[in-house]
Amino acid sequence: MLLAGCATGPKADPQFIPNFFIEARGSELRNPRVTSVQLPISASVIQIKPVPSIPHFDLQSVQLKQGTMGPYLEFALNPESRLRLMELSGTYRSRRLVLVVGSEPLGAWRIDRIIEDGTLAIHVEVDEGELPTLVQNIQKSLQAQP
Repeated sequence: MLLAGCATGPKADPQFIPNFFIEARGSELRNPRVTSVQLPISASVIQIKPVPSIPHFDLQSVQLKQGTMGPYLEFALNPESRLRLMELSGTYRSRRLVLVVGSEPLGAWRIDRIIEDGTLAIHVEVDEGELPTLVQNIQKSLQAQP
């Protein structure tokens, strides 16, 4: 007798699942589900909306890049989500987009333009020596099933 089972791939490690949240402002702050997060190094406190604006399943990959202001993470969105990112970056211009990995807020970027290429670049508040391992673990979580 042959038993059929549910075949599943590797599960994502919850502590490395990345999500992006939009900063809450104005009347949105009356929502009791708005959350305050604090970045680990700058100690900046940001109020964020309760639901990710760019959830992990919209993300295709992450890479560690080097820029004039130091290393940063570059996230590529999957093709289906690029239009939503373009609309979101136009609608919420001047607000901050907060990267939360697992339950830890790691970085924020003020939206200063419409993003048309489907990539998000963000500096994170993590020790530079830890960045390669962080990127590797985030990438593994993106490739795994949530």
